[in-house]
Amino acid sequence: MVAEAPLPPQALARIERIRRLPSTDSPRLVSELLQLTREAGLAAALRALFRQQVEAGYVLFDPAEPTQLAEKSFPSHGHGPAFRLQWNPQRELRLNHALLIERGVIASNVDQNRLINRDTSGKGCYLCQHNIAIQSPAEVVLPLTLNGEAFILGSNFAPITDNHFTVIPSEHRPQRYHIGVLQAGFELAAATGGSFRVLFNGRAGASILGHEHLHATNTRLPVEALTPDSGLHLYRRSGLTISQPDYPLPLWLIEGDAAAAVAAAGDRLITAWQRLDQQRHSENLLLTFEAGRYRLFIAPRDLSRLTAPGRTAAMGSFEAAGLLVLSHKSEKELFDRVDAAIMQQLLATLTPECPIADAFQASKLGF
Repeated sequence: MVAEAPLPPQALARIERIRRLPSTDSPRLVSELLQLTREAGLAAALRALFRQQVEAGYVLFDPAEPTQLAEKSFPSHGHGPAFRLQWNPQRELRLNHALLIERGVIASNVDQNRLINRDTSGKGCYLCQHNIAIQSPAEVVLPLTLNGEAFILGSNFAPITDNHFTVIPSEHRPQRYHIGVLQAGFELAAATGGSFRVLFNGRAGASILGHEHLHATNTRLPVEALTPDSGLHLYRRSGLTISQPDYPLPLWLIEGDAAAAVAAAGDRLITAWQRLDQQRHSENLLLTFEAGRYRLFIAPRDLSRLTAPGRTAAMGSFEAAGLLVLSHKSEKELFDRVDAAIMQQLLATLTPECPIADAFQASKLGF
């Protein structure tokens, strides 16, 4: 876990001001958040923003409140992580249209002609900042430059974890992997001192495919307990290590001291995997920065195997990282009966038909 230094008194006072400000005073909120970033770091500003959005009502429930969700943990054997199963029925509030209007997640009356990047039905992209200001009046976004590009960070209104953010490039482009995803993700993780980790769903688990986005959270995920020594060593040279850990879902773990080297190796593997079957192959990614080392977890995915028996929606990066989230009422029976063995089976059902070793060989990394 990343230990965070105590905040200076002026930062603590600023956090209290941020918490009390209404979302309608967005310019002042952003100004205060940027000042807090300078005083206490980006991680403190993100936590303050999320708390303001919870207390203002934009975030539909408080994930830090124990009564709002339930979790089971299944101890690991050997080097493996302790998997977590979450029952989070509050996430279904995202489908309550009346509540979304009441909380300012969506506006009741929107002139569609004012929106940009509209789809065939005339609806504007929900992740474009221009549209957010019109369609989502209670959302406050924090501007940030990552990998030399403008981004905005906004609180997820139906979160999986506390301090769950959507990380959005200002440019409207489809949800499709490119090396810039890794570069921006590592820069964000490092900018928070490793307090936050970043996740990316390719076409596997993404809810909005029209506009590229990542996720960020300061909640440590089970797969992070894995080390290169917990599975098959594939490569170790010049501060870079690539391994295939012992895990129910096949994945690669790349670690190194330099973000550029980790990203370059990851890009070769991801690209090789996609090229093996461009119609079916996608990926879930987790990027972390801990103890001066960059870590990239790649779960190669097969779009014909998006979910598991008993679960309604596609399983994405949180699930691939060992945190399986259930929210639909039809999934409660599954939550009640899952044990450690079933938990591993649920993850294993996502195993691609094509062996990931084929992509490793095709990557031409000189191994």
